[in-house]
Formats: sequence, structure tokens, C-alpha cells
Amino acid sequence: MTKQLEFDFEKGNDNYVIPDFETWYSENSHERRTFGEKPYNRMKATSVYADLIESDFFRKYKRGK
Repeated sequence: MTKQLEFDFEKGNDNYVIPDFETWYSENSHERRTFGEKPYNRMKATSVYADLIESDFFRKYKRGK
């Protein structure tokens, strides 16, 4: 089982921050390469990022810490 890398973004008032797309894309691509996976192309990455924003992923992730 592969271990998820953790994003280390600067915390805002609610102890979380939503990374901009470029930062997220860079970190996600690095993580995928680290685990031998092919990085998303920009079109797929845009869709995945939008889904993360819509699902409030970044707030939930920091809250679960």
C-alpha cells in the first residue's frame, strides 16, 4: 500500500488554506511520479482540482488532522 504524501501549505485563520491550481498541480504531479504513476494532463487535473474544491477537500483534510 502506498502512503499519501502530505501537503504542507501555510495555514490560514481556520488552520487550512486552499492551494491555487498551479501549486496543487505541481505537488500532485510530484507525488504521482514518486509513486510511479503518470501525472494528470492539464485537462484532467483541472477537473480533479475542481472536484476537490467542490467537495471542500482541503478544509476536511486539515480538520481531520
